[in-house]
Amino acid sequence: MTTRAKLAALLTATTAGFAAIALDVTQHGILERHDARIGLWLAMNTPHALERIANVITMLGGAWSLVSLTALGTALLLGRGNRIDAALLVGGVALTSLATNGLKIAFGRPRPSIGDLAPASYTASFPSGHTSGSVVVFVLLAVFLATIHRRAIVAGAIGLAALIGVTRVVVEAHWTTDVLAGYCLGVAVVASVLLGRDALLARRP
Repeated sequence: MTTRAKLAALLTATTAGFAAIALDVTQHGILERHDARIGLWLAMNTPHALERIANVITMLGGAWSLVSLTALGTALLLGRGNRIDAALLVGGVALTSLATNGLKIAFGRPRPSIGDLAPASYTASFPSGHTSGSVVVFVLLAVFLATIHRRAIVAGAIGLAALIGVTRVVVEAHWTTDVLAGYCLGVAVVASVLLGRDALLARRP
């Protein structure tokens, strides 16, 4: 299977995965019914030290962090004369932001409110923007900037993005299904960007 075929299959799978999770959430399916149980279990069983660590890690997926990393990555790519990857990085991040915010408005899902704790944010919960943004920014930076040990660096970027998604549930900012949907959305954007990159590079003389 060619790289393009693998990316197309990944895009199809993650788009279908997002649709399935969204349907489950709106229809109060089996995944949605476990959201509160998982959140409550974590709230009652997560050690305070781990909560503090999660609160630090989760900030890596915040807007300021991701925008700063995108700006730095874009500058490095332009410094290398790599305008295509720089444009694709910015475009991918912008697409993720627009899609995530649009979906939040469309679904309007309330944030977790576990026990006596107030919701973590006034914005809607589904999907997790920290998660989708982290997947796109960290993975694209790894793919575009790594010149040696690329597979290991990309794997590390995927692992970090996955960890940030987990922290969103630990800090009670999101339901588990919000994070799963964020993973799907982020990977779908990455696959779309890399498919576009493959097409653009194929047209080069």
